[in-house]
Amino acid sequence: MRTRPARIMGTAAILGLLAVAGGPAGAGGTVAAVSCLPAGTTGLTAARVLTSGQQLQGGSIDATGCDLGIFIGPGATGVSVTGVTVTGANDHGIFVQNASHVVIADNTVTANGVSPHSTIAENKGIELAGTSYSIVRGNVVTGNRADGGIGVADDGPRDPGAPAGGPLSPAIGNTVVGNEIQGNLFGCGIVVAAYNPGAGVWDNTVVGNVVGGNPGVFPPVVGGIVVAADPPFTSAGGNSVVHNTITNSLIPGIVVHSNAPGDVVTGTTISANTLSEDGWGRTDGPAAMVGVIIATGVFPAGVPAATLSGTTVSGNKIAASEGIGVCNSTTATGTVVGGLPLDHATTPVMHSPDCNPPAVP
Repeated sequence: MRTRPARIMGTAAILGLLAVAGGPAGAGGTVAAVSCLPAGTTGLTAARVLTSGQQLQGGSIDATGCDLGIFIGPGATGVSVTGVTVTGANDHGIFVQNASHVVIADNTVTANGVSPHSTIAENKGIELAGTSYSIVRGNVVTGNRADGGIGVADDGPRDPGAPAGGPLSPAIGNTVVGNEIQGNLFGCGIVVAAYNPGAGVWDNTVVGNVVGGNPGVFPPVVGGIVVAADPPFTSAGGNSVVHNTITNSLIPGIVVHSNAPGDVVTGTTISANTLSEDGWGRTDGPAAMVGVIIATGVFPAGVPAATLSGTTVSGNKIAASEGIGVCNSTTATGTVVGGLPLDHATTPVMHSPDCNPPAVP
């Protein structure tokens, strides 16, 4: 990604913008924005900023010149964005920070990430940071260029979605359901990840999504679904990845990863997913195509261990195109793998040091 200063002013045309404060806007009408708006204290700008109770329905937002298409900021609740097309943002198409009970449904988020900040770790088409009890449903997220498709993360001193973080805030009880995620460059399809010690990502569900990559093509559409604790002493627990279809991912189709010293990942459920042609980049663990990898960093003596425990893998349909169906790190504990008649990989289950990823310092 390229480094550039935050853009404070710009030109954004908002076509068919149908929302007013406090309720739905109804049909018809066109509103044009003449400048980008500050997106809270993130250091970013947005074509549209929504606050509690606003309902944005239908129309198109051309966010050219702004960092974000739509921003929903700290403390907002009861906001919905439905049936909107968002394009042209430098970074995220839709960014929700430290909010709750937000609905992002049936939108088309495409051709964003056109001039991304290099300091944004999770620069997705749709990103939720420090947000809880919210739904991302039925969206088409395609052709975004910064860093993949949909992200759910905690917030704090390190905001993975913005140059400047907000108050320490976990991501709890969000649902990412029924989205189509294709053709998004450079990053993973769906990521549920912790970045701040003392916050974490808890009890989030990723269900019924279709995620695709582009095998052998560069720049890559990475694809895949990831549940992870990233920087040291971060945590993820009780997250579920169920009934998704994942194909052609550069990385293994589903990755559960405890990356850094002191990280804790626990109680992840991976069930009834359909996986094929994943891991073609052979980038994680063994030099093979892999459907599911449960991976814990290994560190030298005296460095706090990363732990990964209580993962349940059951009833996943894994195609013969995967060399390894489930790759389980030797340092992961309490992993239960079932539903093996649906696992047609050459090696249905591997428990080996080869499944340990390179350690992240």
